Amino acid sequence: MNKNLKIFLSFIIPLTIVFVAFLSFQAMKGSQENYQMEFIGVVESVSYDKKGFPTISVNKAEYYLSNYYNFNYEIEKGDIIKKKQDERTCILIKKNTGKVFQF
Repeated sequence: MNKNLKIFLSFIIPLTIVFVAFLSFQAMKGSQENYQMEFIGVVESVSYDKKGFPTISVNKAEYYLSNYYNFNYEIEKGDIIKKKQDERTCILIKKNTGKVFQF
């Protein structure tokens, strides 16, 4: 094997391992934060970031609902939303129709 290739691989392989470990840690951290959230009430405000993840205000507290859920822009001001701590399920009840979504 070429000496330059050995040097290149000796840097790339550890960097790749560190990068994958970092991404895994960040994903776990975000999932754990979502898992610990608890809220129930009327959505006072909602905004979406460029990736489509909502930040909602419920009972004067803000919650960033990151990548664990796929709300597909369904959350609107006036909807009822609830999530219990240590549960992954989030329930959304639409204000006008009463239609229930479970995420």
